Amino acid sequence: MGIDTSFERFAAEKDEHERLFAEEVARIYGAEPGNVVITAGASEAIFLAYSVLGSGKKAVVPLPNYPPMFTVPRALGMQVTNSLSPRSTARGGIYGLTDPNNPTGESLQEGLVDSVITRQGGREEPSSSTRPTRNTNSRWLRGPASENQAT
Repeated sequence: MGIDTSFERFAAEKDEHERLFAEEVARIYGAEPGNVVITAGASEAIFLAYSVLGSGKKAVVPLPNYPPMFTVPRALGMQVTNSLSPRSTARGGIYGLTDPNNPTGESLQEGLVDSVITRQGGREEPSSSTRPTRNTNSRWLRGPASENQAT
């Protein structure tokens, strides 16, 4: 009697739990459940985002920031810029913005994401949330493709 903690029981119901979790995250953030990717933590989510969305050779990640936000793109061979000044561009690359910022806890300035999108002519990719219960979102912005790269 009591709670069944066997691995067999967990393995048999794992897909159902993941589906329910993805549906709840999608409901909270107004997304489709099929667009929710469940990861084992922030570093895994960051690696996946840069690997999939960062098809260019550049990443813009303002400092201070959570270390994997700038170390992962470097490890993937990307050139990393740590400023959002008008001269900073990720043409054919990716922008990694964390809101609220880790480690400062400050939120992005109102309109910053829209101004970066407008300035670069890029598009906002679906947000990745590494801690949905704490309302922390990593924003992934892909700049326009370079002349040699398809969008």
